[in-house]
Amino acid sequence: MKKVVLVVAFALVGLTVQAQEGFKAGINLGLPIGDAGDVASFSVGLDVMYHWKVSEDFDLGVATGYTNAFTDEIEGFEGIDFDFPDVQFLPIAASARFHASEAFRIGA
Repeated sequence: MKKVVLVVAFALVGLTVQAQEGFKAGINLGLPIGDAGDVASFSVGLDVMYHWKVSEDFDLGVATGYTNAFTDEIEGFEGIDFDFPDVQFLPIAASARFHASEAFRIGA
């Protein structure tokens, strides 16, 4: 179970597309690090979010997505192999963004 939880610890590389004011969608790819590399080979996901302008310098929004981590077959003791099912994540989150300057934004 510990190794499955570690699959969450991926180094993500993202591609974001902004279609209109407030709406963003992105694709992410993840590579397992540490012990998660024993269980999974990589992950692929899609993220979407929408922000509403609260003030001139502050936005609030919601975010969700879908990520699938592809697992490997693990060689066990005495010739017994373990085949784990793929792991899926469906996060739902609140988000905020502060416009520190015209070119720099801070988000959470």
